[in-house]
Amino acid sequence: MLLGLKLLASAFFVNPYLQLGNRPSSSQAGVDVVFQSLNVRPFRVEVNTGDGVWRSAGELKREEVFVKGENSHYVYTASLDGVRNGRTFSYRVWNGNELAFESSGKARPAAGSGYSLILWGDSGSGLPPQVKVAKRVMADQPDGVVITGDLVYDRGRVSEYQKKWFPVYNALPGEATGSPLMASILFMPAPGNHDLLYNDADTDGDLFAYFRYWRVPLNGPVTDASDASAPKLKGSATNISRALSGIPADRYPRAANYSFDFGNSHWTILDSNPYVDWKNPRLQAWVEADLAKAKGMAWRFVAFHHPPFHSSPEHQGDQQMRALHDIFRKHGVKIVFCGHVHNYQRSKPIVSAGTEVAVDNAYDGSKTTQTDGVIYVVTGGGGARLYSPELETQPEKWKPWTAMYSGKFSYTRLKVSADRADVECVSAEDGSVLDRWSVRK
Repeated sequence: MLLGLKLLASAFFVNPYLQLGNRPSSSQAGVDVVFQSLNVRPFRVEVNTGDGVWRSAGELKREEVFVKGENSHYVYTASLDGVRNGRTFSYRVWNGNELAFESSGKARPAAGSGYSLILWGDSGSGLPPQVKVAKRVMADQPDGVVITGDLVYDRGRVSEYQKKWFPVYNALPGEATGSPLMASILFMPAPGNHDLLYNDADTDGDLFAYFRYWRVPLNGPVTDASDASAPKLKGSATNISRALSGIPADRYPRAANYSFDFGNSHWTILDSNPYVDWKNPRLQAWVEADLAKAKGMAWRFVAFHHPPFHSSPEHQGDQQMRALHDIFRKHGVKIVFCGHVHNYQRSKPIVSAGTEVAVDNAYDGSKTTQTDGVIYVVTGGGGARLYSPELETQPEKWKPWTAMYSGKFSYTRLKVSADRADVECVSAEDGSVLDRWSVRK
């Protein structure tokens, strides 16, 4: 059920949406409800966990967004700690004594359970294919969504989220601009270059919106803005200070890298922008420890923006994430999901990423579905201009490690059970399956 009450939609600058919040472990039940308003209002949030009783979510946290050239507004966050994993729930937002919004939502899957999840990247373009992806994913009703970077173009600004993100993925029911996905489904983002790399605070005063609007686990390794691997703004001290004002110190820069449990799986989300040195022993040790801690999980998945293996001529120089391949393989990561390249590609299982790339040619994804290599998926067809679609029919131009290439707008559907992960690339245009394959434990 989703009741985005249009009569009181003016109470919100951005309608309520769900976030995982700072809950990396499945032992931490609950979700956050986040919404925005142009004014300070007497909001209160209630939750019904399924027993028919509406309970107060408690105190609302409020952050002001006051940046150059944009409407000052307030971001409210309510913690629904009574929501149990694996359950649906209902929540509503009151503006004083008036009901302003009501929706149902999905908590993350219960520990040990299978689930469905959808991934895409490179989407916040404001172009029609972005809306098509949103509407098809709404029909799919996954248990969660992971975005593989470049959330909004061109520079991850507050103004761009208001024009190209929230109207598409957090629309009210029936609105032509998009779908009410975020009101009921958890989204987990990986930052891309268009989110955090463009950093001139003198030119753009509303950068780093990523740190204002997302509520993710705060367990990443980059904890201080002075860290060489932290995203930074440049410009005058005044403009930098104003651009960062209101962002909590525990969120910037730590939220750029994080991990979380989801059903029977552990997900590691990394900032793959070039200012992060993933050859650094300290950062590698964090990845090692994060994956080792998840040894008891059925699956370990990784998502970041820049793909280390692909066949498009674009972005061939952005292979910095090869530095982590051996760690992924050592800890049993079977699939890594990326964006950055605006199409869909699937690698053969990569066994070695040294001077010579070695692959598992026996694996075919249908008859032979077990491998000790790592499959790298590019799912960057979420809405921005496509890259080199003609290569789809020119396999002779593919790199030797590429197994599949689609130059169509698309998203990736993942279904996970205890011993099997089924993956499909789905056309945004007509919903047809462009690629289908599986991995067995």
